[in-house]
Amino acid sequence: MIKGTNTREASVAIFGEKFVADLEQSECEQTGRCQCDGDTDVEFASTRSTEINGEKRALTAYYYQTEATCNDDRLFNFADWAVAGYEID
Repeated sequence: MIKGTNTREASVAIFGEKFVADLEQSECEQTGRCQCDGDTDVEFASTRSTEINGEKRALTAYYYQTEATCNDDRLFNFADWAVAGYEID
């Protein structure tokens, strides 16, 4: 199950362009979350937090790679790391 149902535009509207761009440039980590819907893609995520109007908010960018890509260094080094979606907390 793919996470991150929000768009970049919705994220920018809340957090601002610079915050979202900085998140997209940050390192992502494999989440280790098990896919329970038969999806075999491997999930990676990067999260940044900030305070907006006195309320703590977080934005997570989700990325997905195939198992084959994750198991082959040559493929992994040249993988497409486009954000699949954003989660706003």
